[in-house]
Amino acid sequence: VHIELTDGPGWDLDIDTDTRRLDGARDAILAQAGWDRPTPGIVVRADLPTACGMGSSAAFGVALARAVRGALDLPDDPAAERALADASERVFHGNPSGVDVATVVAGRPTRFRRGESPSVVPVGGALDLWVVDTGVRSQTVEVVSDVAARGRAAPATLTAACEAVEGAVQRG
Repeated sequence: VHIELTDGPGWDLDIDTDTRRLDGARDAILAQAGWDRPTPGIVVRADLPTACGMGSSAAFGVALARAVRGALDLPDDPAAERALADASERVFHGNPSGVDVATVVAGRPTRFRRGESPSVVPVGGALDLWVVDTGVRSQTVEVVSDVAARGRAAPATLTAACEAVEGAVQRG
């Protein structure tokens, strides 16, 4: 995702999405960054499909955080970028884990556990990764809410599933 700030409010998008949510994400980042100027126009160019679990909202949030910090002449600071992008993610997802933002900021495979600092995972060699867009769209906030409800109904099942996923990640 590439973002450019321009004079005057408004969006120039090459993605199909609800600009009301983008407005909220923009406003969250601007407020947290201490933006004291007129609301900028925002040009968004993206290669990621939206609403399908590919981290497009995190990539948007990080790109916007970097553009805003650049416009304010603030130095590169991954922790500050994560904090701004997390504010954007809360607009999109309610209570995001932070894994998508941490991975986008790092730009590399990342080990993430909520409450701990993310760390880059060394990769032992070249990997081929194929990702196929099914075209199925959903809102992450709804999926996370459903998982949380299932976890409350059957906590042992959720714990076992999480442990199985962690084991698969460790083997990977």
